[in-house]
Amino acid sequence: MRACGGIGANDRAMSPFSHVEDIESVEPLTGPSGNIKSPATETTGAIVTFRAVEGMTAEWLQRIVDCHLARNSSLGHLLPEMPDCPLVPKGVEARVSSTGSEFAVRIRASDGATAREGLARAQRLTAPAR
Repeated sequence: MRACGGIGANDRAMSPFSHVEDIESVEPLTGPSGNIKSPATETTGAIVTFRAVEGMTAEWLQRIVDCHLARNSSLGHLLPEMPDCPLVPKGVEARVSSTGSEFAVRIRASDGATAREGLARAQRLTAPAR
């Protein structure tokens, strides 16, 4: 897989979202509903904010995220070992940006059901039971 070129085995095998201790927050990503009759906003995905860790850059985190998106696609989006990873559902895309001292991963889904699933997965990452 080209998307995973240069990424170590551990980063390829383990979801970047498994580093729950580095997650600062999870929020819904919202956007226009797409319904002409009802121009309200709806959940389109999730925003997961990570605290910056030494050596991490937005560009490197984006490469890891892209690797996981490609990997998950090649595995048919069937990864029971990653029940909380918001990158698993089919039809998601993710963009990483730096917010200064943190990194925001905006995960956008292609439809409402997938958006809700991705958000629920992300929210479980910071659930008190963890």
